[in-house]
Amino acid sequence: LKEKEIEKDMEKALEERQFYIVVQPKYDPVTERIIGGEVLVRWQHPQKGFVSPGEFIPVFEKNGFIEKLDMYMFEKLCMQMREFEREGIYNSIRVSINQSRILILNPDYAKNIEKMIQRYEVPVENIEIEITETVFLDEKEQVIEIVNRLKEVGVHLAMDDFGSGYSSLNILKDVPFDVLKIDREFFSETNTSLTSVLILEKIIEMARAMGISVVCEGVETAEQVDILRDIGCDFVQGYFYGRPMPIEEFYEKYLRNEE
Repeated sequence: LKEKEIEKDMEKALEERQFYIVVQPKYDPVTERIIGGEVLVRWQHPQKGFVSPGEFIPVFEKNGFIEKLDMYMFEKLCMQMREFEREGIYNSIRVSINQSRILILNPDYAKNIEKMIQRYEVPVENIEIEITETVFLDEKEQVIEIVNRLKEVGVHLAMDDFGSGYSSLNILKDVPFDVLKIDREFFSETNTSLTSVLILEKIIEMARAMGISVVCEGVETAEQVDILRDIGCDFVQGYFYGRPMPIEEFYEKYLRNEE
């Protein structure tokens, strides 16, 4: 019944712009400076109030509506980045945004992304697209071609939830990723497991040799930050540094202060 309710409201929610952007900051654990942020979607329903992404994202992935939502979010991000630039608080900070498997499989996807970036005159180097390895499970060659086209457009690419699946290393040798995002579930044990720390250290070592940056998600304690700093993790993201916040608040808080 909950799923049917969500499906009944989704088109109207998109038309009425009930979906909005929040951004979670990413930090350099050595300099303690902000280096970017991750864009996430939120839904504020006029009657039901806040609808959790854990409720609506799986429904949208199942029925295909996620394709519309993801493109809406990407355009919304470009619009807001352009608006902030006009207001004089724009900064060369890079923001990442998740894109769904369905969208990546669209042969026109890279072309549509390029058009959007050009329409809003957003510096392409400030955009990072996050994709998970599940994108490559079917039509692998087709997806690699699309991903390579994205690289030609100039956006940065991140493999999200690295280490959560079984084919991460195989994909890594075929796709020119710029960033690896370590799965938060993998990292949640690092403050107690020496084995997990050792594996993380080797992943970071491998990534560095390949010219790839590493981001660890789900960082919630000073102890975790210390561990990641010690083993050479490039960037961290999590409640320790900041919760997701409306994009206007993110730019005002972090980027106006950078001026």
